[in-house]
Formats: sequence, C-alpha cells, structure tokens
Amino acid sequence: MLSRNVLRYGREDEPAPRRTLRAGPLAATLLNAELRWIRLGEREVLRRVYMAVRDENWGTVPGLIDNYRIEEGAGGFAISYDCEHKQDEIHFRWHATITGNRSGSIFWTMDGQALTTFRRNRIGLCVLHPLAECVGAPCTLEHIDGSIEESGFPRLIAPYQPFLSLRAVTHTVSPGVRARVEFEGEEFETEDQRNWTDASFKTYSTPLRLAYPTTIEAGAEVHQSVDLSLEGVREEMGACEQHGDAMEIRFDVHCRSPLPRLGLAMASHGEPLHPSEIGLLRRLHLAHLRVELALDSGDGQATARRAVGEAALLGVPLEMMLRMPAAAHGAVQELASITKGRVVRWLVDGALPFDVRESLRDLSGGEVLAGTDAYFAELNRHRPDLRGTAGIWFSLNPQVHAFDEDTLVENLAGQREAVGSARAICGDRPVVVSPVTLKPRFNPDATSPDRSSRLGELPPQVDPRQMSLFGACWTLGSLKYLAEAGAHSVTYYETTGWRGVMERSKGSDTARFSSIAGGVFPLYHVLAAAGEFAGGSVVRAESDAPLAADALALCDGARWCILVANFGREPLRIRLLGAMFAAPLRLRRLDEHSVEWAMQLPEALRDAASESIEPRDGRLVLDLAPCAVVILDGTGWEAQR
Repeated sequence: MLSRNVLRYGREDEPAPRRTLRAGPLAATLLNAELRWIRLGEREVLRRVYMAVRDENWGTVPGLIDNYRIEEGAGGFAISYDCEHKQDEIHFRWHATITGNRSGSIFWTMDGQALTTFRRNRIGLCVLHPLAECVGAPCTLEHIDGSIEESGFPRLIAPYQPFLSLRAVTHTVSPGVRARVEFEGEEFETEDQRNWTDASFKTYSTPLRLAYPTTIEAGAEVHQSVDLSLEGVREEMGACEQHGDAMEIRFDVHCRSPLPRLGLAMASHGEPLHPSEIGLLRRLHLAHLRVELALDSGDGQATARRAVGEAALLGVPLEMMLRMPAAAHGAVQELASITKGRVVRWLVDGALPFDVRESLRDLSGGEVLAGTDAYFAELNRHRPDLRGTAGIWFSLNPQVHAFDEDTLVENLAGQREAVGSARAICGDRPVVVSPVTLKPRFNPDATSPDRSSRLGELPPQVDPRQMSLFGACWTLGSLKYLAEAGAHSVTYYETTGWRGVMERSKGSDTARFSSIAGGVFPLYHVLAAAGEFAGGSVVRAESDAPLAADALALCDGARWCILVANFGREPLRIRLLGAMFAAPLRLRRLDEHSVEWAMQLPEALRDAASESIEPRDGRLVLDLAPCAVVILDGTGWEAQR
C-alpha cells in the first residue's frame, strides 16, 4: 500500500501550509515564507515576490529558513526570517523583512552576505507579474537615469527583455487603480518568462547584458528592496467576490480545436519493451513514437534500428529528432535506408541546408520541421529558415525556474502562450510540441558541466510526481491548453520507466521513486481517455479558478468525454455549465481511494462499474477529492448543440 501523500505527490512529506494575510485592501497568500497571489479583490496585482540564488549554470540553490517571525494586526503584517543557501562551494546567508500596511503597501528587504567565494549568475529579489492582468496592458517605466517611458507588456512572447534599466514599473490593476513596484539595490530589468512557458513576466536584478557567471567574494554584501504601492485605491475594493458553494467550469460547444496527434518518446533507459508493456501502450492509440538521434554519434544507426522495431511493435510511425552532423547528405541517405518510410516527421534541431531538407523529405516521405530541442526561447530568439519545412517544433517543461506544485499549475497557461506565439512565427504551418516532460531533460544554458546527482538522490531528469495523481492532473491541464491553443502534435514523456507512463515490469531502481512493478502511472489514464478520441475535437473549457481546477472536454460526433482535475490539496465542489448534457452519464474517479487499483489493473478501469450522475437544469455538480481526476462519458452532445 502506498501512502496518501505518495499517491498524491509521489513523496511522503506534507505540502507546506498556507495562510492569507491582508495589507489594507490587498490580500496575499503566505507560502514557504513568500507572498504569492497578491490580489485586489478578484484582480491579481503580483503573482509572487521571492529571493533567488542561481549558480553558474542557472541552477536554483535551495535555502533553509530559520528565526522565522510573523505578526498581524491593524490591517497589516510584519514578517522576518534568515535564510541560508549552502551547496558545494556556494554559501550565502541573508535576512528578510516583509511588511504590509493598511494603506495597501507591501515592502520587501533583503540584506545578505557571501560566506564563501563562488561563481554565480544571479543573487537577488524577483517579482512576477501575472499574465491575465498584464499581457498587452499599458505600463509606465521609470528608468535608473530618472527618465519616464510609456510602454506596455507584450502580447506575443518577447524574445528579449522588453523593459531595461528599471527603477519602477507602474501598471493598471482595475479602472482608476494603478500598482507601482519600485526597486532598489541594483539595476533591474524584465523578461518574458513565457519563453520557458512560465505564466508571468519577471523583473529581476543583474542585467543579462553584464557578463556571467561572475565571482562573488567571501564577505561581499548584497542589499535590495522592492516596494509595492497602490494609487487610486479605496479600502472597500479589497472585498472579493464569492463563488458560493462551488466553483464553475463553462464549456463552449461552438469553440472547438482538433485534438493533437499524441505520441510518446522511446524510453531513455535503453531496455526493450516487455510484451505486457506493449499491450498496455497499444491501448493508448498513439499516433507516433519519438526517438532522438545524433547522426555523428557511434550508436546512431543502432538507435534508429531499435526505434524502427519498437514502433512496429506499437503499430505506429516514428517521429525522429535529428541533430545533424556537418556531412549531412551521407548521414541522411543511411538513415532513410534504415527507416524505410516509417517516419511521419523529422524534427531537425539546428540549421540544415535547404537541399538536405529536400533530400530528407524525398528519401523518406516524412515531413521536415525546423525548431529546437530546447525551450521556446531558443526558437523565438533564433527564428529558423522555414523553406522546405512543414512547420516548427520545440520542447517544454514547467520547471525551468521553480519546482513546487503551485508553480507547475500556474505554468500550464504558459503553454497556451507558447503555441500562440509559435503560430505567429510559422503562419499556417503546424506547431509540434515534442517532448513535454515534468523536469528538464538537459540544461541548454549551462556554462560548465552539470553536476551529477548526489548519492541517494533521483537523477535531475526524474520527478517523483511522474507516478502521482498530481502528475495526472498536470497532464490533463497541459493537454487542455496545448489543444485549445491549436498544437498539431504533442509528444508526452516516455514509454516506460520513471520518465514514462508506466513502470517497467521489473520495478523501480530505487525506493525514492515509489511505483508498482508493471503498473501504469495515473497520467496513463488521462492519455488513454484522450487516445479514444483520436481524430476528434477538444471543446473549449473556461474555469473561474484555473489554479484550483480545470477540465479537458473531448468530442467525436455524438460521443464525448470530460475530464476534470482538482489541482489542489483540499476537496472541491465544481459546477459544470454550458454543455448540453444528456443522461445517463457515466462517471469514473481516479483518486487516492481508487488509484492503486487503477495502476495495477489499468485495462479494467474502462469497463469497471462506475457511478452514474444526472444533470439538473443543464448543469452537473461534482465533488472532487484533492489531486483527483473525474472522467465523465456520455452521448448526445453533438445532437443538442
């Protein structure tokens, strides 16, 4: 038996507690000694303010908090603590104060000192501006030379920093109300974090135009502050609207997108597929199997042959990602002879001469796409030559900058933004996202070799939440946003192993990754439900609290399926509106009470006895446990449009 926390999050530790604080009309959530979701009524003013220590490879060095104190009263609060970052040669300690007052001002200070000499890329306070309130919105910039500039947050993802040399940023929160964020201690600038599918703009210190990494000497001090204030606010504006007894998700049956072609990547552990694994993977109705090839490596041809064999076992074509050598012509001809027309698309990472693209397409019959195996940022900053290509591609993961569950859920909306900006680059050509993973597979920004994982730790590419209910919820949200944004094809995860959709028949290599030998992970069931609608449509769903819960709605003629996810740690009541539901409806639950059975006997979940639910007045009301997924099946949607 796996514990409740392992089933929910893949680990035993309890999620950090949260607390609501008020600074006059502002409300904020205190989580891990940081303020998040700073709100004026229903409007988000700032998403998060935090302190970051980034090493020479842009890795985030975790901090340990002590001497923590908090006081509340008179419409405000005061927080103080010490934080220590210690990893390898890095040792940095700082003192924090955060104060909020009844006028709606919040003030952060950071006073730190390096206790050793080390190389770093960034040390300082970071401010996240939310997308919904800021994308395309006007703002006023005050620069460090005292000049004032009227500007605006970009609509499409800005490849480079839109705001430079900042002393302050002011933007409209609601009619007549403006928020001013002022910075002291170093030069600040703003980047568009949607480049990494983060759902925010980030204002930070240490401009990227300066050389990095740089050495900070032992004894060096760092002092910074951030000051948030409101203009034109009245205290009654802080009252939040109430959702009543349930939050709502609405469906627009007239707004549909094709369901992307869904595939998996070949397992990186290198072991062949077991017959029992093949049967379970075939039930996903996959559109392709992805494989990565570096044609100038010694095992490139052997990997290609293995991929051809596994794709044949799964009954799917290949999606082949190529890192091309300088002598591309000969390598392309050899690869075409091995794959023999089994490749549906070639994902080319890096520059490829036009004539080689034509040769690759003509020899194999597969489409050629230009793009990057790194983040959308690389595609956005280095626009590929699209001559002779069928579209563009990029990979994504939600953990470039932060790693907690709340951030992963926030960053789902960033996936929609990345696809939208990619479509602006390539026009009517398809946008392919490949692969989607929970953790980064490699570090494209490293300036020195990455350190290997420490003894007893999971490899840096592995997230224990891969096997959890939260992993299923996140996958549901990812597919919803990518599909509704118009992605043509999406590759998720791998076939088997701790980066896959199911555990290997021999089980996990370590107790730090909890799983059931030969069992599927909960996210398998999300992909299985979607696979049954291959060639169908996704109906747009709008949640009034997308950080708490959301839905993926699938439709194929009169047949439909709605998957609803509770991303949070508390039970939720959710009201579904706008779809013309027809009884009887079939309901299946994937939660901490049913998931172990669903992991061990995945083929039985589809045919198992399930609840039935009756709509009332054109709406459905569902109760979801924490990190639960509910699957609703029905018919008659198309006929009642």
